[in-house]
Amino acid sequence: MKLAWGGQVWSKGITFDIVYNAGNTERAEACAELSAELDQIDSQYHVKIVCNVVAAPWADYMAVMFDHVAPVFIVGWLADYPDADDWAEPFMNPTTGTYAAASQAITYGLNYASLNQAWSTMNVNTTTDLYPAWGPMPFTDPLGTRVTGLNNTYVTDLILAAPGQPDAIRVKIYNELMDIFYAEGGAYPLDQPIGKHFERDWIHGWIGGYSNNPVAVGDFFYQLSKLPPSVSTPIYGINLNAVSSITNTSYVPSKVAQGELIIDYKVHVTYENATGPIIVVGLSLKRTNSTGGFLFVTEKFETMSPGTSANLTLVWNETTIGTNGTWVITFVANPIATAGGEVVPTNSATLSVNSTYTVTLGNSFMGDLGGGVPPTFGKYDGLCDGKDLALFLQCYHGTAPAADMWLADLGGGVPPTFGVSHPGLPTGKDLALFLEVYHGTAPWMQ
Repeated sequence: MKLAWGGQVWSKGITFDIVYNAGNTERAEACAELSAELDQIDSQYHVKIVCNVVAAPWADYMAVMFDHVAPVFIVGWLADYPDADDWAEPFMNPTTGTYAAASQAITYGLNYASLNQAWSTMNVNTTTDLYPAWGPMPFTDPLGTRVTGLNNTYVTDLILAAPGQPDAIRVKIYNELMDIFYAEGGAYPLDQPIGKHFERDWIHGWIGGYSNNPVAVGDFFYQLSKLPPSVSTPIYGINLNAVSSITNTSYVPSKVAQGELIIDYKVHVTYENATGPIIVVGLSLKRTNSTGGFLFVTEKFETMSPGTSANLTLVWNETTIGTNGTWVITFVANPIATAGGEVVPTNSATLSVNSTYTVTLGNSFMGDLGGGVPPTFGKYDGLCDGKDLALFLQCYHGTAPAADMWLADLGGGVPPTFGVSHPGLPTGKDLALFLEVYHGTAPWMQ
């Protein structure tokens, strides 16, 4: 605090917020403790330090963090891979670091004197340390570079060089980076939680498997079983037949929904075995796009006895579709294990069925139907001008291509309202709404 901003904090005081994501009691307590410590400095030295603890919803929290609005925030980090690089990069790299760059905009070397002071107070034992702390400058770093100053370029180069070095050199580089991290004070590590795992004694495959790894997130259920691998596993067959019909497809622009997508799945599930335990079948719908994105929307469970069948209906109802491209709705029946043994399908190919449809996103805002010369539907230019009026009139008079007619469907109701009661084809109400956009008088444009 004495060194911050050239001593101005100590002479003038400071007021700031420390932000955490609402509902996280551990982070709330940590923020409260930090605020209490700063209050002690205030009361003892009369520095006028005011630290307010603020809880923010997760969506707002991420925004203030990455918009550089939060002066102090608290987050967690789980290594993507067990290597020092996965800590140096996000917390220290001032160019590409997840926190150092994106949310903190760290600049190294603002005050060399303070960095050297931090180094001199660390009481480094040069006999036992693998590599003594850096400084005072000038000094020679582990790569043999003569260092006369610390700045963003130097720290970035050090981080990028470390992964390709022999282990002995890497240790020295990361020790130096840790010293810089400590002295710069851009972030403050709080704790490393200890995780606990509990399981029943008849669960097999966790110990010695992927899940038994401090870097693994959650459990890798593919390796887990209720019976040891050496024990014969009973098989109970289950198959399904499914048909789907898309009852209402609508294209959805990027900001205002102009309809909804409803898919009814008619499902026939058969528990083929004549004997066996009562089982539970999990039924789920999953949507995936051409780039691999996915979304689970609905699921239900059906209890079945051997030799029985069930006729079921699952409904996908979606009011907005957020990404252009080809999407696939997948229906999956998943037989779930019971106390009688593992349930394994006799023919896994019969356990899923797909329905494919295409999503086309519309304009960046209502009224932008296209552009170009000549005016062409879909060539969105972020404007609502004469080109869009010409395209709208094509829709209004029914001369536009059928696939583009929906673009002119802006709303309905009495009085005409944007986004309300879309019939699918443009009417006089849509013309009235379009002219509001065209003249800049639409409510949402104010």
